[in-house]
Amino acid sequence: GGLEMSGGNYDLLEGKGYWSGPLIDDKLAFSLSAVSRHRDGFLWAPAYGENIGDVARLSGRAKLRWTPNEDWDVSLSVYGQQDLSDPGVGVPLQVAANVVNPYANDTFNRDLTRTEIFGPMGQALWNNGASLNATYDASPAVQVNSITGYGNLRIHSTGSILWITAAAQQ
Repeated sequence: GGLEMSGGNYDLLEGKGYWSGPLIDDKLAFSLSAVSRHRDGFLWAPAYGENIGDVARLSGRAKLRWTPNEDWDVSLSVYGQQDLSDPGVGVPLQVAANVVNPYANDTFNRDLTRTEIFGPMGQALWNNGASLNATYDASPAVQVNSITGYGNLRIHSTGSILWITAAAQQ
């Protein structure tokens, strides 16, 4: 197994880990893994009066592999993911010719950590599922494979994903 942790600016905290091994020698094995990333946003958004662009992600997977004899190989995998980060936020670097907002057209030496983007900031994503893969060697000439899976993706947003900049409305 292994574990890795790191931290950084804007309260960045990341972690990755995995662990695997036999449960029953030559018959049943397992694998576990997880990843987490959290960081405060660093883009100043005057429309909100605060920094935006927070990152909050967590995911994990568990897997079993069963080989009861030479003819069978069965794997079961389940996974889950959660993303409660702020929606993707960009910093407009190019503006139309008629934009006169000094923060958008570099009149005041534009700060690349400032965004004029505004709109609904609520979003959440949950994704989970499982798969079962089985292989049976019926004879040297016949192999039977089964692949079965399930996935469930749920996304919640408080508004449109189409962002409008204040600069474009000037």
